Amino acid sequence: MHFVHLGIHTEFSITESIVRIPDLIKAAVNDEMPALALTDLSNLHAAVKFYTKCLNKGIKPILGSNIRLNDAEHKVTLLSMTNKGWRSLTEIVSRGFIEGQQLDIPCVQKEWVLEQSQDIIVLLGMHSDVGKMLNSSNPQKADALLEEWIEKFAKFFRTGEVHDQHIRTAKMNFSLIDELFEDEVLSNEVREEIGMYRRKMAEFEHITEVAVPKKLKATLREYQKHGLNWLHFLDEFNFGGCLASIS
Repeated sequence: MHFVHLGIHTEFSITESIVRIPDLIKAAVNDEMPALALTDLSNLHAAVKFYTKCLNKGIKPILGSNIRLNDAEHKVTLLSMTNKGWRSLTEIVSRGFIEGQQLDIPCVQKEWVLEQSQDIIVLLGMHSDVGKMLNSSNPQKADALLEEWIEKFAKFFRTGEVHDQHIRTAKMNFSLIDELFEDEVLSNEVREEIGMYRRKMAEFEHITEVAVPKKLKATLREYQKHGLNWLHFLDEFNFGGCLASIS
């Protein structure tokens, strides 16, 4: 398993780092890193240079920023998942400069991030609102702060399950894929499979009738027969289901 660094400041984080982009990419190549994240402090100035040089070396670039949250004392890291996430990230960071200046320091309000949370990953560390509250004399208050984040970002976990370092989305949740992911992050195989599900589901009025199993010693009502047809239809996709009846 390869290591992927998700928190890197470069020389564009003037008070935080002296790392230059060419040296960074060279080190990543030597360490055989498949991907690399750029998270400069409150800016995206190095994004184009970083993105281009990563692609030239066969490294997947992950664009992000370490933002000051609410004030200069709190920080969280934002990572863009897709083009849509990148657009949201640029707007959030820009808004910090335009509307969030505090003593000439760009700060981003938490609600701005929550408003544009789609296709963005938020990393909460010890300097986040949750982290600092956990280290305070009232750590129990961190629960409410964490819930605010979870409420916006939990959709990935509600539609899937964490397995190792991946979130697996069940096939039966295929209709939510458009909401969660852009086409660019899906493989051709996944896109074709989702297309097949949609076509089949659009034709549900023409579901093939199946014979009632001889071992089923009961007489099914008409709606129960329809239910049996549905079970057979869903089983073709390994979706599963159950047939219930109220007498």
